[in-house]
Amino acid sequence: MLDDTLRAQLKQYLERLSRSVEITAYTDDGDRSKEMLTFLGELKSASNKISVTQGSDPSKRVPSFALATPDADIHLEFAGIPLGHEFSSLVLALLQVGGVAPKLTEDTIEQGVDYLGTSFGGSAELLAFWQACGLHVVRVGLQQEASSGEYPLQMIKGISQPGQEMEGRIRTRLSGHWLTLVPNNWPGLEPDMLAAITADLPSGPALDADDLRDLRNFANGHRGF
Repeated sequence: MLDDTLRAQLKQYLERLSRSVEITAYTDDGDRSKEMLTFLGELKSASNKISVTQGSDPSKRVPSFALATPDADIHLEFAGIPLGHEFSSLVLALLQVGGVAPKLTEDTIEQGVDYLGTSFGGSAELLAFWQACGLHVVRVGLQQEASSGEYPLQMIKGISQPGQEMEGRIRTRLSGHWLTLVPNNWPGLEPDMLAAITADLPSGPALDADDLRDLRNFANGHRGF
């Protein structure tokens, strides 16, 4: 499933793990579950600190898997097989669970990078992980992903001054339309995801005197218009 080059790179990254990573798989008898188990077997073979076990929980999406460690209160979940743009999220999650602190290296800054970004099927755990890395939500996809059933999230972190300005503009624009967009586009967004994304957005303009007057009138049963 992984080509030789990617397998070698993965092994090199996972050599940095300092604690065990326990992967719990939630599967059925379908082909997608079998493919995911094959994929997890490749992860296990890349590091002796990774173990894979079968889990039984009817509340879990199938196929999916969870990352955890007995040495810390960390729990991250992935639906299906996170390949393509989601594979980097998985590798970083494995490193975090395995005791490698997420950080932006000086080499990355010195390379003149304007911003860092990621895109993945949104879950509260992965959102929290990327927020801990300093990234912020700039877009929520309108269509749920077929593999995970999650709405895709795009997150970025501005590095250079132009990158930081771009991040600020995009986040401010999303924040300004957020309350209008949510009921029309994401009525099924999980409450914890909705709360986490909303809290991550910059605050809107402060209420002026007219807004406060209308709010007081409404609270006392009077309609302003």
